[in-house]
Amino acid sequence: MDEDTADEIERMQRKLGFRNRSTLIRQAVSALKKEHYGLDKISGTCDAVLSITYREHESATLLSIAKNFEDLIKTEIHQHSVGLCARILIMHGDAKQIMELFRELKSRKEIRSVNITVL
Repeated sequence: MDEDTADEIERMQRKLGFRNRSTLIRQAVSALKKEHYGLDKISGTCDAVLSITYREHESATLLSIAKNFEDLIKTEIHQHSVGLCARILIMHGDAKQIMELFRELKSRKEIRSVNITVL
């Protein structure tokens, strides 16, 4: 783990009131596990909302990834903030493809955050 990440974990531990770093990390892994295992059970056609934040200069990365899934994207909302962007994608289509996009975005360091809500 790099020093910046370790420092951020310590800041989060203090701010959120965790007893120690191990407890914070266990909780984070548990939340991630619940998120992904629950999503693996979704099949067929579904509707979903992806909420994505990224640095403004990284928009090309998001757009190149999303281009491969444009047939699933029914509505898109984009908001600029100081150096950051938020993008909301409302999607309809094959659950496996939607999950593929979610996981691809989640794995990219250029993306600050991505959340999914399946309707």
